Amino acid sequence: MSDNIVQFPTRSESTDPVLGYLKEIEGLLEDAQQLTQKGVVSTMDEQGEGAVAMAHSKITDALIFVECWISEEKHRLGVSQ
Repeated sequence: MSDNIVQFPTRSESTDPVLGYLKEIEGLLEDAQQLTQKGVVSTMDEQGEGAVAMAHSKITDALIFVECWISEEKHRLGVSQ
């Protein structure tokens, strides 16, 4: 194993805010992907509609984290909003 390989923190580790946002986005998007897949596989009954609604909510949460990440990076770099 090379010395220059970066080990990514697990969700439970305390980390830089940017890495925290990235890990949270990754988890939300994975959840949304699985929920959307369930919605597509099932007929659009109540369970399918619920899975699609939950996927939409997870994607919305991911977008909020992306916006926070961008804002945090702008602040860190001294860029005006």
